[in-house]
This record gives sequence, structure tokens and C-alpha cells, in this order.
Amino acid sequence: MGQVVDSAATCSPCGGVPGWRPRSARREVEDVLDGRLDGLGGVGDIVVGPGGTAVYTTAQHDSAVAALRRDPSTGALQFRDAIFNGNGVSGLGSAAGLAISPDSACVYVAGFDDNAVAVFAVE
Repeated sequence: MGQVVDSAATCSPCGGVPGWRPRSARREVEDVLDGRLDGLGGVGDIVVGPGGTAVYTTAQHDSAVAALRRDPSTGALQFRDAIFNGNGVSGLGSAAGLAISPDSACVYVAGFDDNAVAVFAVE
């Protein structure tokens, strides 16, 4: 899912990196805030997508990036999915920084321990 890229990488969409389709929202915000979910250990950076409903976080302790859904009318968050370093995904070691492309097609994650940027296409 993740691909380590150099600074010359482009997103069209995401240079052919396989897509990330966060699972449908299943957990309420109480679970998220209680820190009981894998993928939220040591939350660092938080980015809200241009549409206001997609929220992404880095989790430095879990070496992960998580996707949440924000309800535009209430602001409530629901956990959707997390991707962890390992098992074919690289570049997320101590995930620390995060950015999303203006069209919301790509999520960029800086892996501090890996000295890398992982790029994910969002479907």
C-alpha cells in the first residue's frame, strides 16, 4: 500500500501507488478519544481534507496513519481504518508528519525513523 518516494514524486493520482480504501465507519468518537484503538498511539499530526469530512492522523508510537470520518453537521469523529508500518508497507516508522493533496487523492506521511515519505492513494 505505501511506497517510499523521493522529492520528485508526483501525484497523478499518486504516481500509481495502490489505493487505500478506508473501511466504513464502525466506531464512535468515544473509542477514538479513549485511545483504545490501534493506529492512534502517540497521535501527532492531524489533517482535515478539503471537503471537511476526511480526517487523517499520524500515530508515532504505532508507526501508523489513521483515517477518520468527520460528520459535517455535528463535528463528531468516527474511526475508519489504520495502516501500519510493515507487512508490505514501508516509510511509516515513527510516523510524524502528514499532508493531503488538494484533490484529496493522496495522503503523504513522513516516517521519522525511516527517513522517508510514504504516499497513499485514497479511493
